[in-house]
Amino acid sequence: MPQITLDATMDTYLASDTPESSKGYATTFYVGFIAPNAARRALLKFDLSELPAGAAVTDAELVLYTQTPATGGYNCTMNVLMWTDWEDEFARWTYRSEDSPWNTPGGDYYELYQKPFNLPTTTGPFSIDVAALINNVRSWGRTTLDLILRRVYEGAGDGQARFLAREYDPHAVQLAVTYSVPASASTAPAVGRSRINGHRRRLRIGSTQRS
Repeated sequence: MPQITLDATMDTYLASDTPESSKGYATTFYVGFIAPNAARRALLKFDLSELPAGAAVTDAELVLYTQTPATGGYNCTMNVLMWTDWEDEFARWTYRSEDSPWNTPGGDYYELYQKPFNLPTTTGPFSIDVAALINNVRSWGRTTLDLILRRVYEGAGDGQARFLAREYDPHAVQLAVTYSVPASASTAPAVGRSRINGHRRRLRIGSTQRS
């Protein structure tokens, strides 16, 4: 089946302890919680327009690179954001763009469209299955996948992980997608941003931890 690898077009994180501070230019981002009130939630955006019209995603993995693992595999969830107009340059705990606030501080997301995962406990590549979420948003007519990653319980228990951002390396945050196409459509794979001269350039060291 055709495959494509897409680099994130935006990434950042929201921090409840610095609610008016944007982290869009940071070279790393966090998911987790540090007591007493520091919740950290990551935002990621991918452009799905390179997938052929009518293609059905059969397998897709979000691949991150863990720089600092968590001390335990804390329960987390990845949800589809309600908004697609957020901007990593300006997004913060209270605002999704320079002038537009979140309805709820910390990000607005769909509870129904989510994927549970555990924080990684080792350094290196870390992957999460997102095929269902991609098919969900494409069925709505969206051309981007907009995600928020957060700990399920943000009230107590220090635990967070730090990941490399696209500002550190353009290929540090990726989607690896396998899809099928109708017989009437072209089966030639689209060319992702992370393919250079037909070869995939990837920042990957060692084996991948999966959630």
